[in-house]
Amino acid sequence: MRNVAEPRRDSSIAIGALVIACISLLGPRAASAAAGGWEFEIAPYLWLSEVHGSVSAKNRTANIDIDFGEIFDALGAGDLLNLAGHFEARHEKLALFYDADGILARDQNGGPDFNAKVKSMLVFFEFGGAYRIIGQPPSVGATGLGSFWLEPLFGVRYTHNKNKFDVRVGQETTDFDGTTNFADPFLGGRLGFQIIKDLGWSFRGDVAPFGTGAEPGAWQIQSYFRYLLPWTENCSVKWDVIAGYRLLHFDRKPGNRVEADYTFRGPVIGFSARF
Repeated sequence: MRNVAEPRRDSSIAIGALVIACISLLGPRAASAAAGGWEFEIAPYLWLSEVHGSVSAKNRTANIDIDFGEIFDALGAGDLLNLAGHFEARHEKLALFYDADGILARDQNGGPDFNAKVKSMLVFFEFGGAYRIIGQPPSVGATGLGSFWLEPLFGVRYTHNKNKFDVRVGQETTDFDGTTNFADPFLGGRLGFQIIKDLGWSFRGDVAPFGTGAEPGAWQIQSYFRYLLPWTENCSVKWDVIAGYRLLHFDRKPGNRVEADYTFRGPVIGFSARF
């Protein structure tokens, strides 16, 4: 991967969008004092994601390939930004959640007779709910396989997708710059168990069925370990360290004869506050 020189203004706009997406997670906390019987969680995290995919338009295709070994170089050069956050409100077995992801990726590749520069910005907002059909509410405090829980989930994922590329083949240059917005329903499930008193594991999988041809619009898997900081166990706000792995595949023709096909995968690290 080689760095792409882009105007600083575009990077500032992208960074601003990502910051707004994460800060927006803090809004519901103000209502928590008046909501009896509800438990709340706010969890910002960093996703160190590889990016593999392509954007196709005007009969041209531009690829993005950022391997794991290139992630930190890309972060330092401003060619990759990936911020995310999770908010959840739970009342007994019912949970309502809101996720926000902001991803900016840029790449350049080619040779003497071919060169492609591509920049893609994806912002996802997820609104959904889950209901625990197996297992007890988290406050029960069981450990081991006796704490196993399962809950189906459903929701809507809103996507903002901006793509820009310049492709040169020989002496012919093709450029494209377009933005689209759309919403897709998704279905999935979550499961997990408390391994020991302060350490738990959870898994999530979901799919958005409307995509390009036979491909679903998006699908993802998430696997996390959560460790409760022991000195916060008896505090009004409990703090957890979160570490895991996430994979998100996105394939969609969002309009204007454009097809965006991306896979994001890599480790996740963050923290959560529960109150």
